[in-house]
Amino acid sequence: MTLKWFNRIIGFALITVAGMFADGCATQYKAYSGPKLPNEQVGILKLSNGILQQCDLDQVGGGSRSVPFNICVMDCDGVKRDGEKHLSWADEIAVLPGKHSFTFDAYIRISNDKLGSCTTECNIEAGAMYLATGMMIKPAQVTYDALGRGVVTPGTLSVTIVRRK
Repeated sequence: MTLKWFNRIIGFALITVAGMFADGCATQYKAYSGPKLPNEQVGILKLSNGILQQCDLDQVGGGSRSVPFNICVMDCDGVKRDGEKHLSWADEIAVLPGKHSFTFDAYIRISNDKLGSCTTECNIEAGAMYLATGMMIKPAQVTYDALGRGVVTPGTLSVTIVRRK
């Protein structure tokens, strides 16, 4: 491979990764009906997916490995987006002030296998930013079939929501 092709491949990879980060940083979902309100009138729940979250994945038969994972808001107060299996893959969720119940799922970043699920309640104030951080309390387990494909049995997820400002 010539240096010219190597530079093209590296350049493409860098542009792709930069695009993924730029796209992920700008996504916000409005979890209420009606027109979009200014951030001063809603609370913003930010998911900690930009932070490198790792968890152990126990392998049946011995051993474990660390895998990166993301959390996703499955619903807010029992409401999902129409026709979707989850509320949003967005990095931020805008909600009206008040007490809310959020259901979260954790997924392995590469394979999208579900690691765990939990529901957390939080009182959201207008104009405030909140950070939701996931942690696996009990590791998920993976078993392998005869073809070497992994099947994940979910563990126990815990999500903490903390006010940032």
